[in-house]
Amino acid sequence: MEPQPRIPRRSILLAGAGLLVAGSGCTTDDGSRRIRRTTPATATSGTPSRAVTSAPTGAGSTTTPATTTETTSDDAGLPEPSPWQPSSGDLQPDLKRTAARAVEAVGTWTAAQGGPVGREAYPPLHPDAAAATLRVIDAQYGGLLSSSASVLVVARQDYLDSSGHQVSSGTTVDVRLVRHEPHWRVTELRPGVLPAPTRPIPRAARAILEHPRIELPPAARADLASGGISPTVLEGMLALAERFRIGVSVVRCGHPALVYGTDRVSDHTRGRAFDTWRIDGHPVVDPATPTALIVEYLRAGAAVGGYNIGGPVLLADTTASYFSDATHHDHVHIAFPGET
Repeated sequence: MEPQPRIPRRSILLAGAGLLVAGSGCTTDDGSRRIRRTTPATATSGTPSRAVTSAPTGAGSTTTPATTTETTSDDAGLPEPSPWQPSSGDLQPDLKRTAARAVEAVGTWTAAQGGPVGREAYPPLHPDAAAATLRVIDAQYGGLLSSSASVLVVARQDYLDSSGHQVSSGTTVDVRLVRHEPHWRVTELRPGVLPAPTRPIPRAARAILEHPRIELPPAARADLASGGISPTVLEGMLALAERFRIGVSVVRCGHPALVYGTDRVSDHTRGRAFDTWRIDGHPVVDPATPTALIVEYLRAGAAVGGYNIGGPVLLADTTASYFSDATHHDHVHIAFPGET
């Protein structure tokens, strides 16, 4: 993410993932699908209400690169659902928990339940699977304003296909929330539409996909395989991996097209930035993570060519344009010059 508009720091209290606003699925300005629910649902208690909307069409709706294994019964082999929990160091833990529960609710079901909420309208997660378990890898802020917020829920989904094979897939979901006094509520789920891979995959991108020191969630893997990421980003990521183990959260897919709360096009949209949520095994948001490690990573980002770098620590340095705000309390954003 790029610098966000300044907002007053205030506590945010949530009471579940109620879904507001009637309507049908529509395409966002970044090519993802918006899903609006007609019935409020609470993701923290019971099974959410079903809502039917139209499924996406067109070339953008592609299948996640997947790993398949044989199973022997309807739910055999799938991981047990494990609700994601925010860090004790998070500025707004309940806000993130609400966003994560909403995504978990629409991506997890057993064969006996017959499908998820909005099963006809939630690609690239797999609504036709016999059973599925969605696990949240990370939830980071896409933007924070006084009356609205974006949380980027980075998710992996394991599901059973029609032949009983277990498949691993996933995407990043931009969850939009509004203040609905005295709580916040989910209004939209915008799952990132995974780009199709190029043939051949660029050499630097393939090196990243196979790199043992770079952790990539499903949407980021699809971004790299698509050929749509700037070479400066690829080179910078590889250079950083020589010094750090990098946990990437977001590259392009699932990120808001505009810097949240502004009319500026994001560097993520241009394929010129990536976000890091974990460094050498330490989550950026974790209060136990050494500040010196984060500072070292911020400075390394500039050393490998980053020009706009944000995180939880503000550096007074002319090497690059450093910034810090509440949105970047939980991750490091590094943007690079260049074209895709």
